[in-house]
Amino acid sequence: MLADRAEGSRLSRTARLALASAAAALACGVVLSPALDAAGLLIDIFKLEDREVRLPLALISASLTVNVFIDVAIAFATFEMLLRRQAAQRALDASVAEQAALSRKVLQSRLAAMQAQVEPRFLFDTSVGIEQLYARDATQGAAQMDRLIAYLRVALPRLRESGSTVAAEAELVQSYLAVVQASAGGRPQLRVTVAGDCAGAPLHPMLLPMVQRAVRDPAQVPAAIDLVAKRSGDAVTIVLRLARGGLCDGDDELHRVQGRLAALYGPQAQLHCDASMADATEFTLHLPAPSAA
Repeated sequence: MLADRAEGSRLSRTARLALASAAAALACGVVLSPALDAAGLLIDIFKLEDREVRLPLALISASLTVNVFIDVAIAFATFEMLLRRQAAQRALDASVAEQAALSRKVLQSRLAAMQAQVEPRFLFDTSVGIEQLYARDATQGAAQMDRLIAYLRVALPRLRESGSTVAAEAELVQSYLAVVQASAGGRPQLRVTVAGDCAGAPLHPMLLPMVQRAVRDPAQVPAAIDLVAKRSGDAVTIVLRLARGGLCDGDDELHRVQGRLAALYGPQAQLHCDASMADATEFTLHLPAPSAA
């Protein structure tokens, strides 16, 4: 059993029980009874009807030995059961912790892949746009190609990483939107403010999917996007404000971000979406600061 493997003992539970009970009973029969008799504390005279009967010391010693054997066996069995239960619980806790750590790593890898992935439609449209730009203006076509290459250089290494930082994720959003801006007449204008005390804070990739949702439709690219990251006590607060309404409506991509956020950080992390503004959507992400994580 799991508890037996965790104990790593050479003797079986039955053997330990027998040895302990026998040792206690032997000590009682050989030492305790004669000691009580020598001290005059041994009760060996009993009344039987109208006469007194003296029991031999050997019989009293045997009786004490049997009683002690039974009591020690029960006590030892109870103690052994508690030890086995504790060992099994420790093994179970270690297994659960290991499984949780593996699940966390899998979630981190999936989330990194989700953010770092180059959308086929985005890559295709950008490539077609670059080709058309080259036909009209080789200089502009080369500039757009440079922007795409810069984005890929930032995005593709994320496939090999399980985590990132606030500053690195802001850089990824900037490089992505630089390509979008060139294809959408300068929209959206991006404003990034990252406080120095949270720039290096760990952040699992999850900002870019929310930005991609807002710019995926070329006809509805927001005019501006504001990204603000600051530290508030024991939490890092990231506010992503998009100049486009209706983005709080859940879809599969947003649900995946929310689910993996809960799995990675637990109740310490929260994602709120403010849809009260008709022409804007504001996502607020609260994450535990490094000292509180």
